[in-house]
Amino acid sequence: MTYNAVIIDDEKDAIELLKHYLEQLFPQINLLGTAQYPDEIMPALSANPPELLFLDVKLKGVTGFDILNKLNLPEHVFVIFVTAYEDYALKAFDHDAAGYLVKPVTPNKFKATVQKSLDQIDALYALKGVQKNILQKFAIPQNKNFKLTQIDQIIFCQSDGSYTLFYLTGIKKIVASKPLAEIERNLHSVGFIRVHQSYLVNKKHILEYDATNNILTLSNKAEIPVSRRQKKSIKTLFQEGLLG
Repeated sequence: MTYNAVIIDDEKDAIELLKHYLEQLFPQINLLGTAQYPDEIMPALSANPPELLFLDVKLKGVTGFDILNKLNLPEHVFVIFVTAYEDYALKAFDHDAAGYLVKPVTPNKFKATVQKSLDQIDALYALKGVQKNILQKFAIPQNKNFKLTQIDQIIFCQSDGSYTLFYLTGIKKIVASKPLAEIERNLHSVGFIRVHQSYLVNKKHILEYDATNNILTLSNKAEIPVSRRQKKSIKTLFQEGLLG
């Protein structure tokens, strides 16, 4: 996969060093542009946001935080602060920074920070369904991070307010930072069915349906209620053998 990046830093030498690291360590990253003066590049950032933004904390007459507040970048943009100041790290992470590099930046630290961001970008794109392997893997969102899992390992999902509990084979549960309705939009097309207001079930893990009590038994022996609204559709699935 190819990724796009932009560098904003008021020191030309700092820009050149980051460009060198990108060329040597990450040939899959395409540098869209660089700027010492943010106004030069902010319109382009708004129109075509990259996956990675390398941003200095203190620029001429403005801070990196000011830029982020003005741009309101989408969630797929991962911001890595590159600065000579150590004491802005907490504020950077309050702005959902993906990384915080203190100058002079070493190649090892740069490589580790960028690779971590690329892994998270891959997971995010998997969640959005744009990767080719979306039918095999799913990225469970955990705030800014994601946990990749095989879709076949997900038995069912349960609503927990604005969160969702994922029940997987071999693992009791994983807490996801998205509501069930949003999870359903991503999993509906790969064999998951909403059987109740609070439950989303992987059809492949359904073992039995008790039509009298409206209860599904799953592969982990969990018993899941079926709402009256969904009773007819569940019966149809069993009658037509559409559970594979």
